[in-house]
Amino acid sequence: MLKAVREAKMHTSWINPNDEYEQALSSFIDALFASPDKNAFLNDFMPLQTRIARYGMFNSLSQILIKFTSPGVPDIYQGNELWDFSLVDPDNRRPVDYVRRIQMLRELAAMFPADNARQAAPARCLLDSMEDGRIKLYVTWKTLALRARHAELFERGGYTPLVTAGAQADHVCAFARMHEDRTLVTVAPRLFFRLTGGEDQLPLGSEVWSTTRLLLPKTATRYRDVLTGRCLTAEQVDGQFSLPLAIVLAELPIALLNSESIRQACRNDEIRLRAGQRGGSQPIQPLTNGSAGSACSAVILTPALLLGSGWRRIRRHDIDRGLDD
Repeated sequence: MLKAVREAKMHTSWINPNDEYEQALSSFIDALFASPDKNAFLNDFMPLQTRIARYGMFNSLSQILIKFTSPGVPDIYQGNELWDFSLVDPDNRRPVDYVRRIQMLRELAAMFPADNARQAAPARCLLDSMEDGRIKLYVTWKTLALRARHAELFERGGYTPLVTAGAQADHVCAFARMHEDRTLVTVAPRLFFRLTGGEDQLPLGSEVWSTTRLLLPKTATRYRDVLTGRCLTAEQVDGQFSLPLAIVLAELPIALLNSESIRQACRNDEIRLRAGQRGGSQPIQPLTNGSAGSACSAVILTPALLLGSGWRRIRRHDIDRGLDD
């Protein structure tokens, strides 16, 4: 709390500390937590905190998706693959529970095997229990894995802001990254409290998004959502391709639409058959406690873990056998 008020620079600061104010603040906080079970302030405050934190989680998902897909190199505070409720910027010197994060990554790999395109249902389960932080880790894992597989798109691809139309058009930040025959569309809603009218509901589907549409570039018409595995086909109205946000955001409050891999996404059986005829390594299995050296381990490591000995280069035929999103 002291760090927070000093960096706010309203009544005290690092350069000009106000000892009297800081001592009064410390005494006030100590009194608040002296008897938490009988504390009228906490009884009133905690429901508000829970409500604010819920909208903060939605905002965080949009922010990390934008961060990982915008031009440039994303910066991640170590350990912040999960929720962090610090009042100030997290400190990179804090100890990180890597064992817990590794275990959670392994559980996610088991929930989302590389050879299964049907990911909408388990992704929705993560959203329904988003307080545990797995959904933030999931979005981090999937987007970083996509960056690793399509490095040229993120290194050389252009940036095109996209337009939305309809009643909730002001509640979406969307853009496309394009390089050669690849188009990647980021859909990140904003102002969630106003979007839902403050109601206790998920910002999903037609009830929230009504007839709002996302106008798309003409470079692609078919997409696969990297986060849910759902295949979407753009509709053309008056020469403009678009998608209804009620469909794009039907399962998760964010979307990452990849056109380059639509062939792999919508014809999985055909691709696995061709890959199986090539011979070579065995089909990729989800990462488990005993398979830290498997091909899948190369795509579930977050930046904080990439310096470990488990990292290795993904082989081309590994990607063909099911790692493409």
